[in-house]
Amino acid sequence: MQVGKFEFKKMFIKQYGVIIVLIFLILKILGLIIFDNPRNLEMYNKLYSYNFYLEHLQGKLTEEKKDFFLNEQNRIVKANSSIQILNNKYYDGEINQVEYNGKLEELEETLKNEKGFEVIYNQFLYSMESPNDRYIMQTNGWEGILVEKKLDWLYVLLILLLITPVFCEEFVSEMDITILTQVRGGRYSARRKIIISIIVAIMISIIGSLTEYVFFLNKYGLENRNFPLQSLNFFDNSSKNTSILAAFFGMFLLKIFGSIFLTTLILFLSIVLRRYALVLLITTSILMLPNFMFFLQSTRYRIPSPLGFLIPSGYYSGDKYSLDFATRQNNIVFNEISNREMFIIILISLIIVLGMICFIIYRSDNVLYKSNRKNREV
Repeated sequence: MQVGKFEFKKMFIKQYGVIIVLIFLILKILGLIIFDNPRNLEMYNKLYSYNFYLEHLQGKLTEEKKDFFLNEQNRIVKANSSIQILNNKYYDGEINQVEYNGKLEELEETLKNEKGFEVIYNQFLYSMESPNDRYIMQTNGWEGILVEKKLDWLYVLLILLLITPVFCEEFVSEMDITILTQVRGGRYSARRKIIISIIVAIMISIIGSLTEYVFFLNKYGLENRNFPLQSLNFFDNSSKNTSILAAFFGMFLLKIFGSIFLTTLILFLSIVLRRYALVLLITTSILMLPNFMFFLQSTRYRIPSPLGFLIPSGYYSGDKYSLDFATRQNNIVFNEISNREMFIIILISLIIVLGMICFIIYRSDNVLYKSNRKNREV
């Protein structure tokens, strides 16, 4: 217990961990406020007129809703056509100013939510392709929180700053030999440091996810959590039979595992390399290289690395294509990862994490314990 208290105190007080975490939270919130853009900008800009239709049409597409969309489309087309005819009559002198203004006001009233209808009509066309698993909903909130394409380097930097000194500080100050000769040094101390480091990484991951959840909840709203995941355009071709909320919790757990993987990797490299700079360089390289080494974006999710788990939306994504304008053909850029593949990748990664933990404990064996064990064997 004393070792644990000392490690917490060293990490958060002596090494200014509390200040670093507070700076992380401030930058995280500021980054969300400044840099977040709604994935569907038209839906956000035309929110009032869009909500006018959403209140009646959200959810699974039914025959009644199909009829409504077609009737509303015809009504809007006729209103626009009537305005054009009305303008022609007015400029030709067939009607006076009073008649013109009266009829124009009626037609404009019909068209006051036209922009919102254009947005929801696009969702109608999207839902028509697969009505059973593509529901109509406000997507900006959930897409903002679930769709990730880039690694959160601010989080990675925070973990590096907090976890790297756990062992490297001892090597730099040459306290490692002294610690190994203590009664509660060696394996006991190493196990406590591993547990504390993992707990800290999990806590920070949870705080980061909660911060994002609260932000998107307040900015866009996070309703319709039980709708199918495919209701969000990013997951259009996904074969995962899951709800939006279940996908959120699945990605949340994958992020936590990615945090544990990253933390264990940093501790492992610290024991092997014993140098701050090398640990930072190699950890960063492991996270960056998969983005440049492979053409298919899905490859980085098929290798046992913290990277894929820290950007977990790829595990729920379906096949994705990009149009080659020269050949006019669709080229695949992302191959869907099946549930079986995901299970195997997680299992292999878990074995690697446990292997690194065992190696750290073995390399941190107490000198006196080793000596006494050899004497007993003799």
